[in-house]
Amino acid sequence: MLAAGGWLATCWLARIDQLPGVIIVAGHTSLWWAVWCLLLTSAVSLVAAGLLISVAMTPIRKPLLRAAVGVIGSLAWAVGAFALLVICWFSLFCLGLEGSQTFVTADDGTAVMITQDGFDGDMVDFYDPGPGRWWIRRDDTARIDPRDGHCTLTTTSATLTVTCGHRRQTIPRN
Repeated sequence: MLAAGGWLATCWLARIDQLPGVIIVAGHTSLWWAVWCLLLTSAVSLVAAGLLISVAMTPIRKPLLRAAVGVIGSLAWAVGAFALLVICWFSLFCLGLEGSQTFVTADDGTAVMITQDGFDGDMVDFYDPGPGRWWIRRDDTARIDPRDGHCTLTTTSATLTVTCGHRRQTIPRN
């Protein structure tokens, strides 16, 4: 049950990232949490499968049949373990591509999140806070780089001005 629940949680967390908004929990996106859930669920699944093989062999009285079930079950477990190892290996690379999220808040409490991809940093997006832990992507094209320096947010009645280092970008208020 724990392994099945883990696989369902992994699928759910991975699919959330395809919605127009993004959930940020403890400073990380839902895809980051999905990868860690995948790693943990893979380990639990391998342990559960190993225990299931040993339990399946116990009631078999004929030694030759018992050995055949053990060998076939062990080979199937090894193939599954290798497949999960490959999936987990590539998933760990995804963690490095998560990028960064910079949260900036103005004096009046208005907040904006600036995200930047972890690959080469050329994809920068603005997000507005939504309900709960949701952040909704803005249509505005970001022309600033959060790595240029400390980011600040100033507001007027109609615009938001985001400044990172020496670069400044003004976007309309939603």
